Amino acid sequence: MSTYKTDAKILVVDDDSFHLDFISSILMDAGYKVFSASNGQAALDIVKSTPLDLVIADIIMEGMNGFDLTKKIRALGEVTVMLLTGLKEEDAVVRGIASGADEFVTKPFMREELLLRVHNILRYKKSQNSFELMGAKSVKQLTAALRGNGSLNREMVMRLLSATEFRDDETGTHIVRVSKVSCFVAREYGFKGELLDLLETAATMHDLGKIGIPDGILRKPGKLSAQEFDVMKTHTTIGASLLEDSTFPLLNMSCSIAISHHERWDGTGYPRGLKGKNIPIFGRIVAIADVFDALVSKRIYKQAYPFERSVEIIGESSGKQFDPALVESFMNMVDDIYKITAISKK
Repeated sequence: MSTYKTDAKILVVDDDSFHLDFISSILMDAGYKVFSASNGQAALDIVKSTPLDLVIADIIMEGMNGFDLTKKIRALGEVTVMLLTGLKEEDAVVRGIASGADEFVTKPFMREELLLRVHNILRYKKSQNSFELMGAKSVKQLTAALRGNGSLNREMVMRLLSATEFRDDETGTHIVRVSKVSCFVAREYGFKGELLDLLETAATMHDLGKIGIPDGILRKPGKLSAQEFDVMKTHTTIGASLLEDSTFPLLNMSCSIAISHHERWDGTGYPRGLKGKNIPIFGRIVAIADVFDALVSKRIYKQAYPFERSVEIIGESSGKQFDPALVESFMNMVDDIYKITAISKK
């Protein structure tokens, strides 16, 4: 019996009958309730009439393509959408994000890859709904209180966010150091004034989504399995879901950072595989600060690296994991970064 067996309802959309039947059969064999449509309009009719958990649509279709279909589905409600693409990944992902897609699978794919992606996106959706029932929306209300940038509100949020850090950082000060290092890098890069003020607080919420990661994974002392790492990756999208759709600049920046701080300059990061300057600038900044602090910090699964070696690793990752221009800004601020790192470790 398949480990993916479920009663979830999935709609598959593709104007190629072979691929439509192929994907549908994979999902049905795994136990999913599957609907199919050979064009966008037929898919919309099913979405309107049938409660669905997921829509899997090809991007290249006659008439209504996958991007346009996703936009129309988004206008109808909160159905999760996965896009299948054979296009250059960067172009497809960027356009897919703009249209509102939740997940992407590049063709050709293996049966188990498709099932794992489907399994994970459905599990994430289920967990997201659970968080809302437990009052996760209050996080939005709480962080919205920072609109006025009052010192009391800022301290209150910082303390509550620090409490979440105790789950995977024994000191609870990781978020403070990431905030400070991010501001050093951003200031050296050329940002100033209100943007730096927003970044100082927004950077503290980069790992907000870890409230949705089980302790067995978050605090595992050894290396994560591939499936456990897939769960860990969802902290980016969980955090973004708690911060999205706000009219406040702070929450908009926080959302951008939450979902993009594990993207990589070379396009091999997650959750969207964005590359280069397609990664939001503040996500690129926080990525450096986050990795650096993880290197110099002792965690349940690792010992701390020496400060000098941690700096070298950041430099070695320039043009691969990190934006070269931002790495240069980081290197120019090493003396200041050393001071706050040394003080916070005492």
